[in-house]
Amino acid sequence: MKGMVQQELGFGSLAFWAFGASVIAMSILYAWVYNNNGRSILAAILLHLMSNATTNVLAPISDRASLFSIGLLVAAAVVVVLVCGEKTLIRGQQHLKKPKFV
Repeated sequence: MKGMVQQELGFGSLAFWAFGASVIAMSILYAWVYNNNGRSILAAILLHLMSNATTNVLAPISDRASLFSIGLLVAAAVVVVLVCGEKTLIRGQQHLKKPKFV
C-alpha cells in the first residue's frame, strides 16, 4: 500500500524477505505466548510492545543488527515449533481450555 513502510522495502529485496520472515516468526511467537499464558491477550500485547521497542532501538544501529534480530526471531520460532508441536504450540499434552468469563 502506498505510504506504508513496507512499500519502501522493494518487492523481492533482502529487506522484503527479512520482513516477511519476521512477520511469520512473530505470528508463531504470539500464538505460543497466547496459548501458554491462559489465552491471555495481554501477554501477546506485551510481547508486541517489546518487539516494537526492540525494533526501534536496533533498526537505527545498522542493517546487520536488524538482520541479526530477525535471525534470532526465526530461531526462536523454530525452537517453539519443535518443542511444542506445530498444531497448538502448547507445552506438554494439555489442550486449550475454554476461557473463564466472569
